[in-house]
Amino acid sequence: MVTSGTLDLCSFAEIDPYTIGPKAEPLHPLPPHLPEGVAVRGGRHEPDLLAPFETPAFVEDLLIIHLRIPKRLSIKLDRWMHTDSMPGDLALIPRGHTCTWDAGGAGEALMVSVPPALSVKAAVQETRRAPDQIEFMPQLGRADPLVHAIGQAMLGELQTQGLFGMLYLESLLRTLALHLLRTYAVAPPSLVTVKGTLSADALQRIRNYVHDHLSEAITLEALAALTHLSPYHFARTFKEATGLPPYQYVLQCRVEQAKTLLMAGNHAISEVAHMVGFASQSHLTRHVRKAFGVTPSMLVPKRKNGQG
Repeated sequence: MVTSGTLDLCSFAEIDPYTIGPKAEPLHPLPPHLPEGVAVRGGRHEPDLLAPFETPAFVEDLLIIHLRIPKRLSIKLDRWMHTDSMPGDLALIPRGHTCTWDAGGAGEALMVSVPPALSVKAAVQETRRAPDQIEFMPQLGRADPLVHAIGQAMLGELQTQGLFGMLYLESLLRTLALHLLRTYAVAPPSLVTVKGTLSADALQRIRNYVHDHLSEAITLEALAALTHLSPYHFARTFKEATGLPPYQYVLQCRVEQAKTLLMAGNHAISEVAHMVGFASQSHLTRHVRKAFGVTPSMLVPKRKNGQG
């Protein structure tokens, strides 16, 4: 707990949001540690009729993305706000505010905490000024297709327990943070424009780094640093140069290296999954099947088939 004036603040990442308000069931397994201290929780709320309930003041800004089932929704910050919330709509509660909620009926939503450090880092790396603090305007029932698409992608990644990897989630979170800054900040910063393409030398540095670190967690920030670009501009210029976003390129390298190791027949399939940075053998199997149309065991020489 931290204190701001006379108000006690708590971290969204340290509470169980499913115990606040209407009964809810998680939509995904508990995710691993996410970049910058972000917390994500998706829940399905039962159609219980409850009196209005209050959520505490958080140290993070809280984004709620409406996923399914239209519902009447009311929140009170300084005053009551009401909306007929539809799938694709969002609510944004600025940090440091207690909030009273009144909602009836079933619903599904994804809650994303946005720590101040993530917003400030996005502003420092991607915009023309580096503010000490970011303040967002409260929102309710605001349709935002990009936020909804990011929310659906994040939910899918959490439900498959990291099928595409942490680099994919990091890319989604950075895109989300920058979009929130440009769209909902009290004083939206101007995005820096970067022209040009990645040089052949820069691309070779990326290839070498990825090859040397396949068994490790590869971050967008680490890749961007090799090119002296911000993560946002690196991701854009890398896709222009290669036709692939960074996470897909890293995934492709992992699958190709896995194929090489499997065909050599010197390691068990579970060992190969670890050696190339997959979260589990099942993830390796899904990606190998998608890339090559076969299972990992079909790539192992017959004399080694018993290893996997």
